[in-house]
Amino acid sequence: GPAQDQEEVLHPGLVVQGEVVRVESYGAFIDFKDKLQHRHKGLCHISQLANYRVENVTDVLSLNQQIYAVVLEVEYDQRRGERIRLSLKDVDQRTGKYSGRDLASGAGSYRRGRRGDSRSNPHQIQIRAKLRRETLLSLHRDWRDTRHSTSSKNEDQAAYLR
Repeated sequence: GPAQDQEEVLHPGLVVQGEVVRVESYGAFIDFKDKLQHRHKGLCHISQLANYRVENVTDVLSLNQQIYAVVLEVEYDQRRGERIRLSLKDVDQRTGKYSGRDLASGAGSYRRGRRGDSRSNPHQIQIRAKLRRETLLSLHRDWRDTRHSTSSKNEDQAAYLR
């Protein structure tokens, strides 16, 4: 599908030249074009702005600033469409050369399945934890509701106070 074609054009390890179009407390949105001149918007999280701890995004970037960034991950979401994670770490802002670890070899999470790498990224762990919580909560609700319908209010209160 179109996502498959996109993957060839946009992939982890690709350095893109873009412009800071929005600055938030958690990071900056970068507008850039791929080699087919299609426009994309990616997020560079505050933790990916520099190799040191950044307190404020505006300490490093300003609106409309031209920058080089490396693509960390490209995700396709049914509702939100494409989500691109970018990083400025290890990208030389003068030359656009990336000197960090090899991202194209599958260090990015979207290739993990093919490499048989069972380690999950923090985002996937969060999603699984949320699903587990929701399942447990709904089980608890079902259990509570069935108990309520079979016993009187007084018994419930007594059980609650025990």
